[in-house]
Amino acid sequence: MSDLCVRCKGRLFCGLNYCPLLSKISAGKNISQKIKGNNVFGDSPPNFFVGHYGYPSVFGGPMINFSGVEVEDDPSKWYGSSIEDIVRMRSSQLMARTKLNINSSKLEEARLSTLSLKPVEMEAIVDKINYSMSFSNILQPIGPTADLKKINVTENFSIPSKVDKLLNEKISVRESISELTPFFDVYYLQKLLSGGFLGVKNKLVPTRWSITAIDKIVGDEFLKKVKDLKIAENYFIFSNTYLFNHFEILLIPGSWEFEQFEVWHPESFWNNSGSLAIEQEYEGFEGRSDYAEKEGGGYYAGRLGVIEGLKSLKIQAKAVVFREISKDYKIPVGVGEVRENVRHAFLKKPLKLSSLKDVFQELKKRLKTPLNEFTKRSFILTQKRLNDFFS
Repeated sequence: MSDLCVRCKGRLFCGLNYCPLLSKISAGKNISQKIKGNNVFGDSPPNFFVGHYGYPSVFGGPMINFSGVEVEDDPSKWYGSSIEDIVRMRSSQLMARTKLNINSSKLEEARLSTLSLKPVEMEAIVDKINYSMSFSNILQPIGPTADLKKINVTENFSIPSKVDKLLNEKISVRESISELTPFFDVYYLQKLLSGGFLGVKNKLVPTRWSITAIDKIVGDEFLKKVKDLKIAENYFIFSNTYLFNHFEILLIPGSWEFEQFEVWHPESFWNNSGSLAIEQEYEGFEGRSDYAEKEGGGYYAGRLGVIEGLKSLKIQAKAVVFREISKDYKIPVGVGEVRENVRHAFLKKPLKLSSLKDVFQELKKRLKTPLNEFTKRSFILTQKRLNDFFS
């Protein structure tokens, strides 16, 4: 069962209508800070959450900070915080939700507020507050939820001119993102897509889908530039460890290819067995036509981080990401953890090596998992491909 859990990560591949692992930690994370009465007043980060269950009729609504303490909604600004701190911070945001159709213009002002780069004050009347938290392999932890009865945006907010200009243009999602990518990070673009502000039809997009879609589209956009860069002349190893996730990123001289391994060690969140659970995904120079089902959103978050790194280094290379998840990773905090781990690896000085033999010796020292567990599964590191590197 644990192998299925590692691949599924809460996507209900088991056939149940709930995830037993996620339900267990959600039940154990009740929130101590309570909301007095049914009136909630506070800042929205801003964020408008769109669910995916029941699509195209989904639950959605604004996130409102009811703690009075400033809360960061951008995972890149959480970096260095512990899992406990992240959960505590997220627990102070209420999701005031109601039923929405993806084509609906309902709650338009609250949705428009997500275009602001600064927090926006809101006042809501809610009912049936649920104080338990929910967790996901894709999404940030979600705090209490409540049925939304009424919402007022109580302050004026501004929309970046580059975004405002696109709101009335009927162009595709990819065209819009291509125009905005030089100016905004993926965390802002995810909100634009989810809130129904990108594309010809302006449909709401479930938040979890928008996160992966933006990682994929922005990665594709940057990759066009990377493929025109010079080939790396050396091997490089970049490393980073954060939130009990250890990353080693190997760059190999050659045209773009990408491979990512996930190793869930025994007793890590999705692996309750006594043995390693390893997943692998790959794409060649021309990319892939199917979704990376085995790793899901983590694959596209890691891929984006590597492409950004290559773009910054101004080189093209084959890339292999080794992700090892330890038994101390007990609560998932979303794919932002993967993205920021990889990004921070590229902020550090890499180890530069001239031979693949030296690379393998170094990786054996850095990885807890035996190297042959990777080479026997790899498309890039197979013996036939290694011979190509020497020819």
